[in-house]
Formats: sequence, C-alpha cells, structure tokens
Amino acid sequence: MSSPEEQKQYSAGRPKGAASKRTIERMTAKRRLVERVVANTDRLFNAQLDKAIGEKYLMVKITERGARGAIKREYHEIVTDPEDIIRFLDGEMENTDTEYYYMTTKPADNMAISNLLDRAYGKPTEKVELGGKEEGDLSDLSDEEIQERLNVRIDAYLAARQRSRD
Repeated sequence: MSSPEEQKQYSAGRPKGAASKRTIERMTAKRRLVERVVANTDRLFNAQLDKAIGEKYLMVKITERGARGAIKREYHEIVTDPEDIIRFLDGEMENTDTEYYYMTTKPADNMAISNLLDRAYGKPTEKVELGGKEEGDLSDLSDEEIQERLNVRIDAYLAARQRSRD
C-alpha cells in the first residue's frame, strides 16, 4: 500500500485530457463569437456585398444665405429620407439656389469582391514554384532531395534574418 504523500502526488493536477481553465475561457469566448456572427449573418453579408459592389449616396449641397443674399454657409449632407431618394431617382426633384442634389459613390473594394467569390465558388488553386532558374527542374528529384533543398533555403533565410537583427 502506498503512503498518503504518494497518493497525493499521483492524483495531483488536472486529469489527463481535461481542458485548462484558460482553454475553457477561450472556447466559451469563441462560442459566443460564433453565435453572434451566425445571428448577424445576413447583415454581415449585406455589408460585405455593399463594400464589394461599391456604395452610392444621394447627397444634397445646402447653401444658407444672409439677408442680402450673400452666402453665409455651404455644407453637404447625405439624404436618408427614402421618399426624397425615390423622388430624385424619378427625376422629380429640382435643384435650387439653396439645395443641389447629386449622387456620389464609394468605389468597390477588390478584397471584399475576392472574399465573396472565394466563399461562393471556392478559392482558386494557386501555383507554387519550388525552384527558380538557378534551381532547375525539380520534377526529377525525390521527396527527400526536395526536402533537403527546402531545408537549406529555410536555414539560409533564418541565418540572414538573425544577422539582420544583430
């Protein structure tokens, strides 16, 4: 039979395979994040789609005039009233001395376009060059020879990086 001290050491610590407190906290945080993303999937998709397509705004330039007709102040605002936007698009709004309506756009974002296409159609395969002109054709080499050349290049890179830090 073992002594109480030996039994204590044997059963001390976290059970094998059990997650640490920090891991449980991370998993909980990730689960909450995933739940929020899932709950807002449509809004997030629409925001990314707007960014990929580009955004259009109806703007109004407002000119305020003084008593004698001199310009006191000019400023631009985004028109948010849906009825005003519809009237503008239908050609029913006329520009005046105090209000000038115009459309402006925010350009499309290529990263957002690429991201949406990759998610919808899958990321295209990418070509990876294993050797340059000085390396020659690597198709005749064994896996071990290719790995050795790769290791040499990695070692050279790491050594150069270390030299630049010193």
